[in-house]
Amino acid sequence: MKPLSSGGANSALPLDFVQACESAWGMPLAQTRLKALDLPSETSIRLHPKRSLSNIGLEQVPWHPYGRYLKQRPVFTLDPAFHAGAYYVQEASSMVLWPLLNQLPKPDFAIDLAGAPGGKSTLLLDWMNEEGWLLANDPIPNRALALQDNLKKWGYTNVLQSNANPEQLALHIPGQADLLLLDAPCSGEGMFRKDAFARQQWTLDLRQSCQNLQAQILPHAVELIKPGGHLIYSTCTFHEAENQGHAALLRELGMQPVLMPLPKEYGFEAIEGGLGWAAYPGQVRGEGFYVSVWRKEGEANRQTLGVVPKGGSAEVLASLLPAHRDWTTHEYKGQWYGLSKPLLACWNSIPRLQLLGVCLGKIEKGRVLPDPHLAFIEGCTAPRLELNTEEALRYLKGLSPEFKAVPAPWIVAEHAGLGLGWLKIAGQRFNNAYPHPWRIRMDLPGQKGNSNLAQFWH
Repeated sequence: MKPLSSGGANSALPLDFVQACESAWGMPLAQTRLKALDLPSETSIRLHPKRSLSNIGLEQVPWHPYGRYLKQRPVFTLDPAFHAGAYYVQEASSMVLWPLLNQLPKPDFAIDLAGAPGGKSTLLLDWMNEEGWLLANDPIPNRALALQDNLKKWGYTNVLQSNANPEQLALHIPGQADLLLLDAPCSGEGMFRKDAFARQQWTLDLRQSCQNLQAQILPHAVELIKPGGHLIYSTCTFHEAENQGHAALLRELGMQPVLMPLPKEYGFEAIEGGLGWAAYPGQVRGEGFYVSVWRKEGEANRQTLGVVPKGGSAEVLASLLPAHRDWTTHEYKGQWYGLSKPLLACWNSIPRLQLLGVCLGKIEKGRVLPDPHLAFIEGCTAPRLELNTEEALRYLKGLSPEFKAVPAPWIVAEHAGLGLGWLKIAGQRFNNAYPHPWRIRMDLPGQKGNSNLAQFWH
């Protein structure tokens, strides 16, 4: 879990960090790796596999079929496709989860325990491909909201989202997860190349406090996993005590490491004893990263699915769902949700649950208020209004396009066939229903016509 970004590395490496690396790695290797931390960082994205940009001609990240390197970092805010969830800006090294996941069985129930802002949760959803359920959780309220926003824009239907502490989840749904990902809070050393704040906040005390926090979280994480289930543990630090240093604890908790191969040409360094993989800038074309895979002792058993809960009907909202599936509508905490498959038997025990399936919206005093989530669901049946780049950016800023008659009260605003959000017809004008927290706040350039995404990124 990387620290919050402050815009790039522009300060010297902490002296204590340099000395610790020299002690851990030896002088020649430490000098090579530390020198790489002062090189420019890569900019990479992960394309949405089901949206129209998936075949765009950019250089591929070797270990992910939809990972792409950019030649320079654009102003993503000014690209409507970014807001439409056509791609996720994600650090390339962390995409190595993909070839590791492909060596594991697909889960009925997976948990991303510290999922915000959503990079690894959306990667898991791509891999699961609408099979099973993913619970994406983050214990920090504002980060949980950001996680939910990104999950909605990514547009899958098999996702739950919660804002619970690990110990709360372990208390209420122990032994339920076939697969659990813990991208743990860490000292952030792997982000030194791209994040000035990571350098500025680093101390030896931070290392120790992160190590202690990880050791507190891991028992709860393991308790959530069913016998025979798997744990993926990752960090963005080089500190061995925060990485393979937890091996003894995990073994005490009944976990065994799973030896998984990766091609040598990727550049990841195998940790002795099957205790994971490490990425070092200069050796891997990405930032610093660590990942290991563990299996819980015991025999695997299949997840028990519950009966779809009954919650009345919301016909107007349900009519906007894709027609090629059978849907059930359910009201939960004042919101209507669309479910295309039975929920997990344990769903109602999940503490601080904030999203289940597809959020359809609200019906208040007879007024239908669709949720933004619907606009990102493939096959949403609402009428659509295509906006060019200039119109799309104005819409994303909270302004309304010129009126074009459409015989429906609610319309999906789209750009290049990608849903952006809702417009409401009010007489002879549109009301912009794009969520206020999502709106562009920077000034817009005088950009006209349709964007050429490859040119924009190059």
